[in-house]
Amino acid sequence: MIDGLLDGSDKLHLEILSLLEGTPSFPGIRFEVAYVACAVALEHALSLILLVRTQCFTSAVALTRLQFEALTRGMWLLYAASLGLRDRKPSRGGYRATRREKPY
Repeated sequence: MIDGLLDGSDKLHLEILSLLEGTPSFPGIRFEVAYVACAVALEHALSLILLVRTQCFTSAVALTRLQFEALTRGMWLLYAASLGLRDRKPSRGGYRATRREKPY
Protein backbone atom coordinates (compact mmCIF):
# COMPACT_ATOMS: atom_id res chain seq x y z
CA MET A 1 0.00 0.00 0.00
CA ILE A 2 2.68 2.50 0.98
CA ASP A 3 4.64 1.70 -2.18
CA GLY A 4 1.65 2.74 -4.28
CA LEU A 5 1.39 6.04 -2.41
CA LEU A 6 5.11 6.68 -2.81
CA ASP A 7 4.92 5.88 -6.53
CA GLY A 8 2.06 8.38 -6.84
CA SER A 9 4.11 10.95 -4.96
CA ASP A 10 7.00 10.36 -7.36
CA LYS A 11 4.72 10.93 -10.35
CA LEU A 12 3.27 14.11 -8.82
CA HIS A 13 6.75 15.41 -8.02
CA LEU A 14 7.92 14.81 -11.60
CA GLU A 15 4.80 16.50 -12.98
CA ILE A 16 5.34 19.57 -10.79
CA LEU A 17 9.00 19.76 -11.82
CA SER A 18 8.09 19.48 -15.51
CA LEU A 19 5.66 22.39 -15.12
CA LEU A 20 8.27 24.54 -13.37
CA GLU A 21 11.20 23.64 -15.62
CA GLY A 22 12.47 26.73 -17.41
CA THR A 23 9.80 28.92 -15.84
CA PRO A 24 11.34 32.15 -14.54
CA SER A 25 9.99 33.70 -11.40
CA PHE A 26 7.95 36.85 -11.71
CA PRO A 27 10.28 39.90 -11.66
CA GLY A 28 11.03 41.30 -8.24
CA ILE A 29 12.87 40.19 -5.14
CA ARG A 30 9.63 39.24 -3.34
CA PHE A 31 8.73 36.69 -6.03
CA GLU A 32 12.27 35.36 -6.36
CA VAL A 33 12.60 34.71 -2.62
CA ALA A 34 9.17 33.05 -2.47
CA TYR A 35 10.10 30.90 -5.50
CA VAL A 36 13.29 29.73 -3.77
CA ALA A 37 11.42 28.90 -0.55
CA CYS A 38 8.93 26.80 -2.52
CA ALA A 39 11.80 25.08 -4.35
CA VAL A 40 13.24 24.15 -0.95
CA ALA A 41 9.85 22.68 0.00
CA LEU A 42 9.88 20.58 -3.19
CA GLU A 43 13.36 19.31 -2.40
CA HIS A 44 12.19 18.38 1.09
CA ALA A 45 9.29 16.47 -0.49
CA LEU A 46 11.67 14.42 -2.60
CA SER A 47 13.81 13.73 0.46
CA LEU A 48 10.72 12.63 2.40
CA ILE A 49 9.93 10.07 -0.29
CA LEU A 50 13.47 8.72 -0.11
CA LEU A 51 13.42 8.55 3.69
CA VAL A 52 10.11 6.67 3.79
CA ARG A 53 11.27 4.25 1.08
CA THR A 54 14.32 3.41 3.23
CA GLN A 55 12.13 3.16 6.36
CA CYS A 56 13.75 6.15 8.10
CA PHE A 57 10.40 7.20 9.52
CA THR A 58 11.65 9.33 12.41
CA SER A 59 13.77 11.46 10.10
CA ALA A 60 10.87 11.68 7.66
CA VAL A 61 8.57 13.03 10.37
CA ALA A 62 11.17 15.62 11.38
CA LEU A 63 11.65 16.67 7.75
CA THR A 64 7.89 17.10 7.35
CA ARG A 65 8.11 20.05 9.75
CA LEU A 66 10.89 21.64 7.68
CA GLN A 67 8.92 21.16 4.48
CA PHE A 68 5.85 22.78 6.00
CA GLU A 69 7.90 25.72 7.27
CA ALA A 70 9.60 26.25 3.90
CA LEU A 71 6.29 26.31 2.06
CA THR A 72 4.64 28.48 4.69
CA ARG A 73 7.56 30.92 4.61
CA GLY A 74 7.35 31.12 0.83
CA MET A 75 3.64 31.91 0.93
CA TRP A 76 4.16 34.42 3.75
CA LEU A 77 6.90 36.18 1.78
CA LEU A 78 4.71 36.32 -1.30
CA TYR A 79 1.40 37.37 0.22
CA ALA A 80 1.70 38.57 3.81
CA ALA A 81 5.12 40.02 4.61
CA SER A 82 5.22 43.77 4.96
CA LEU A 83 7.11 45.53 2.20
CA GLY A 84 9.80 46.60 4.64
CA LEU A 85 10.60 42.99 5.53
CA ARG A 86 10.07 41.03 2.34
CA ASP A 87 11.98 43.42 0.07
CA ARG A 88 15.07 43.50 2.26
CA LYS A 89 17.84 40.96 2.36
CA PRO A 90 18.11 39.16 5.70
CA SER A 91 20.81 40.35 8.06
CA ARG A 92 23.00 37.94 9.95
CA GLY A 93 20.42 37.58 12.72
CA GLY A 94 17.44 37.31 10.37
CA TYR A 95 15.02 39.96 9.18
CA ARG A 96 15.04 43.12 11.22
CA ALA A 97 12.18 45.55 11.54
CA THR A 98 12.97 49.10 10.51
CA ARG A 99 11.43 50.58 13.66
CA ARG A 100 10.78 49.27 17.12
CA GLU A 101 7.27 48.31 18.04
CA LYS A 102 5.98 49.04 21.51
CA PRO A 103 5.76 45.82 23.56
CA TYR A 104 2.10 46.50 24.43
